[in-house]
Amino acid sequence: MPYYSDELIDQVREANDIVDVIGQYVGLKKTGSAYVGLCPFHNEKTGSFHVNRGKQFYHCFGCGAGGNVFTFLMNYENMTFPEAVKTLADRAGIALPEHRMSKEDRARADKRSRLLEINREAAKFYFAVLRGKDGATAMNYFRDRQLTEETMQKWGLGYTGSHSNALYRYLKGKGYEDRDLVDSGLIAISERRGAHDKFWNRAMFPIMDAGGRVIAFGGRVMGEGEPKYLNSPETMIFNKSRTLFGLFLAKRTRRPQMILCEGYMDVISMHQNGFDNTVASLGTALTEGHAQMLKRYTRQVYLSYDSDPAGIRAALRAIPLLKDAGISCKIINMQPCKDPDEFMKKLGPDAYEERIKEAENSFMFTIRMLERDYQMDDPESNTEFFRQVALRISRFPEEIERGNYIQAVADRYHRSAESIRQMVVHMASQEGILARRKSADKADKGAFSLNRSQRNPDEDAFAMADAYARAQDETEAAYRGSDPGMDLSPARAARKGPGQRSQPRETGMRQSQRLLLTWITEDPEIYRVVKPYLEPMDFEEGVYRDVAEEVWSQSEQGGVNPARIMDHFQEGDEGVQREVARIFNTTVGRLTERTDRIKALRETLLRIKRAAMERKRRKGNAVDPDFLTEMIRDKKKLQELEHISIDLK
Repeated sequence: MPYYSDELIDQVREANDIVDVIGQYVGLKKTGSAYVGLCPFHNEKTGSFHVNRGKQFYHCFGCGAGGNVFTFLMNYENMTFPEAVKTLADRAGIALPEHRMSKEDRARADKRSRLLEINREAAKFYFAVLRGKDGATAMNYFRDRQLTEETMQKWGLGYTGSHSNALYRYLKGKGYEDRDLVDSGLIAISERRGAHDKFWNRAMFPIMDAGGRVIAFGGRVMGEGEPKYLNSPETMIFNKSRTLFGLFLAKRTRRPQMILCEGYMDVISMHQNGFDNTVASLGTALTEGHAQMLKRYTRQVYLSYDSDPAGIRAALRAIPLLKDAGISCKIINMQPCKDPDEFMKKLGPDAYEERIKEAENSFMFTIRMLERDYQMDDPESNTEFFRQVALRISRFPEEIERGNYIQAVADRYHRSAESIRQMVVHMASQEGILARRKSADKADKGAFSLNRSQRNPDEDAFAMADAYARAQDETEAAYRGSDPGMDLSPARAARKGPGQRSQPRETGMRQSQRLLLTWITEDPEIYRVVKPYLEPMDFEEGVYRDVAEEVWSQSEQGGVNPARIMDHFQEGDEGVQREVARIFNTTVGRLTERTDRIKALRETLLRIKRAAMERKRRKGNAVDPDFLTEMIRDKKKLQELEHISIDLK
């Protein structure tokens, strides 16, 4: 991966005004000090997407997306950080230094480039053959499947030809070496048959990565032959477990969810009929890698698998993978059709839209399928069924979620909610879930005991600090509430961060830390007040401490640049990026009276310092003289902090 200096990254960022760059993708309207538009990362009717020219930052109050100009390109165009830097450098006419690689890295990069070239040339070859005199069979096949010429061109569909070495001869004519052709997965060489194409007499479907580069192929045999469908083998550029067919086009959709199918024709037919948010997992079972890929683009997936037993089994395997990735999942009923392609031909897109509206909750689908394994008219079998249902409900971490499913199961099977609830508690106890949950709750409560016992008697000041700390949450809620047509579920899920199915209620401590970091960013004088009493180590471990270290470092250099801080989190978890963006979009203007703001700031500082002392106390050795000296020093700072003079503009 190329390495660029901080100075060069700063130069590229400063040469690309964020309003100008994002304005090429999103319609922006100046409102006050911000530019506002419809968020490109989730579906909405009222603009909650704000771009701040002063901070060179964007933030969506609906879904939580945010960052700097690099982050925007990375998320919108699915680029890596180096790719975003290069794109913006080219836009600004800035020459990037040639990246010096080791011999091994250079050889590997060159190999990847050659394999990509070979696959691109193969796609051009197949595309041309389909439209030649040898392509009539495959062309008739595609037309029989009711694909339009526009669709065939859009997906680059092709045909191998009927000769078993036609592609090999074409690629050799382009100057490619046998070793690279074999490694591409398109050519095989054996003593008995010599060099020959792995795909021949097949209709061809190019498989592209998220960036639109051809990395593999799928082929459907014309006439008799086995296997009916054949995919490229895995290569240096193709990993089946991390590739979704159609993602390159589907990632551009304005729909808030993705539809997941099984086959190429399902995806192509769905796109042709207006469902441009459809992808497939290349005929293989959904993997954790697929789920992680989907998570980059959505927090809600509709499964539209085949309606046969194999499709049902595939759906049941996919549901927990999606849920573990933090993706909400619903099941679309394909009956009486076998698959989405057949559904489009027989019933059409309007009927499919209705099926989307009627899609079944994944948990309710799971227990409906589970019911098939039990004799519901037999008391013993019936009881065991409800035990299994209760066990599954008990594994949901949130009480409200458990309660919702208890009520839903009670309603469906005409049982009392209380009887289901008691069975859930019983099964949780048997599995040890209840004990672990109580232990975790006890630990959470203990973590903040010192703050409660040592609260400052000035309750009004605490109330002001809380009001400040909640300001951003209330502002975001107002934006979401202003759009009654907005799909809130994906937005809420997006704010939870990757891989998290739910997030505990945010602590006042986290709100206070976010407020203080924003305060220092917007008023450099506050850093001068804070510096003698707080340091980055006083912040909670993780993103808040990392951001604090950058804020402290930049403050020492004369001022904080939020866009530059974001550069340090570009290769990190998407949830971390969202949280960093949220930190620098916290509202700090809710309290207008100067004295009220001073009180709120003082209590924010005290809250952070007290929590830091409590964390240190829990980890320290009470008989260690050095530790005791450090605690005494911290206590003195705390006492000084209670009486410092704060001057706010």
